[in-house]
Amino acid sequence: NSFKIGAGSSDGVKKESIVVNGNGLVGMVHEVSKDYSKAISLLDTKSSVSFKLMKNPNFKGVITQNSTLDDKEKYKNKGFLHGYMFETSYNVLPGDVVVTSGLGLYPEGIPIGEIDQVIDDKNKSMKYVVVRPYADFKNIDDVKIIEPRNIG
Repeated sequence: NSFKIGAGSSDGVKKESIVVNGNGLVGMVHEVSKDYSKAISLLDTKSSVSFKLMKNPNFKGVITQNSTLDDKEKYKNKGFLHGYMFETSYNVLPGDVVVTSGLGLYPEGIPIGEIDQVIDDKNKSMKYVVVRPYADFKNIDDVKIIEPRNIG
């Protein structure tokens, strides 16, 4: 859920900097000291990111570990992400690629992963998605820090 980075404010790292690796989005810097930083991954319950589908940028949703999806712990234990689509009418299929949408803190177009499963919950009028992330959260060695966006 969280990890330390061997770079801090003396290296130019700022709070809310974006953390990526060669595979895709990993998370964001949560705390910064002079010589190191702490980051939270997308698996952390405090983390959420809006996304869009590569095949149709109008199809958007949110990855959040705080969704009301049943069995969400099962997916988290596998290192998968989960969230929901903004509209239940979106045609989402396993294998669809998701990237950051540009809404919020994350800039547009950072690869996140691929849809592994789509779950329609008719009772809640929700379309949940389970995403297989490109980043392997159990094996993060090298990361790149991207300066936070100034969206104020």
